[in-house]
Amino acid sequence: MTRTVRDAALMMNALAKPDARDWFNVPGESADHTARLGESMKGKRIAYSPRLGYAKKVLPEVEALVVAAVKRLEAMGAIVEQVDPSTDDPSETFQMLWWAGAGFLLGDLPEEKKAQLDPGLRKMAEEGAKISLKSYLAATAVRGAYGSKLRQFMER
Repeated sequence: MTRTVRDAALMMNALAKPDARDWFNVPGESADHTARLGESMKGKRIAYSPRLGYAKKVLPEVEALVVAAVKRLEAMGAIVEQVDPSTDDPSETFQMLWWAGAGFLLGDLPEEKKAQLDPGLRKMAEEGAKISLKSYLAATAVRGAYGSKLRQFMER
C-alpha cells in the first residue's frame, strides 16, 4: 500500500479519521501518525507472533522478511516478545460474514448485471445469499468474541 514508513503514517492519518456515516466508529481525537516517526524504538514493547497461533503455513520469503524486521527492531532497542494471541482461526467466520454481505448487496441484481460480475464474486454472492440468519448471527457473535480477545491481548 505504501513504500515507506512515512507514507504509511500519512495513509493512516487519512484512514483513521472518524466517519460519522459509520456507526461502529468511535469518535476520538485525530492523531498525527507522522509526529512520532523520529522517536527511538528503545524500550518499546512489541508482540511478535509468527503464526497468530493458528496459521499452518507461511510463505518462506514472507517469514524471512518478518524475522529480519523483528531482528532490526530488537537492534534498535525494542523489547520484542514472541507470543501468540491464543485465538482460533477466524477465516471461516469472516468468510461467512463477507459472503453474506456480498449476497445481501448483489444477490438481487438483475441477471444481466450479474453476468457482468467477476465469476468469483458472483459465486460468493450466490452462496452468501443462501446463508441463514441464524448462521449469520452466530458468525457475528464469534467475530465479537474474537475482537474482544484480540483487544485484551493488545492491552498487554
